[in-house]
Amino acid sequence: MSKKYSQSTNEEEESQKFTSETILVTILIVVLIPLIYKILKSLFSPYKLLSNKSNCQCVDCAKRIQTHHNKLFKKKFNRSFFIMLTVSILLLFLLFKSSTEINHVQAKFDSKVFNPYEILGVSRSATLQEIKKAYR
Repeated sequence: MSKKYSQSTNEEEESQKFTSETILVTILIVVLIPLIYKILKSLFSPYKLLSNKSNCQCVDCAKRIQTHHNKLFKKKFNRSFFIMLTVSILLLFLLFKSSTEINHVQAKFDSKVFNPYEILGVSRSATLQEIKKAYR
């Protein structure tokens, strides 16, 4: 009886672990999609670059254009961008580890074959009386 109880407890723990891993993956996906969207949007958002339309080669115009481009670069790659990037990488790593664990637990459940003799703790050659005794 204790063997049967411990086996069902193990199955319940694995089932609970599978459920918690699935919930974690869902939450990570819900958080990651907007975060990655924001990062990609900030990377590829069109900033209007100043161009030298008049072909002016003076030092003042070149400095003004360079200053403008530097401001745009700083605006794109500021501290919050790198924080978002780091957080998204960490969340992607967690997502990968969780999905790997889910696949492992699922494969373990799929590979189990229902064996009533093993559950009752009797051999396959057990008599009917031994099976009834183990069942009680």
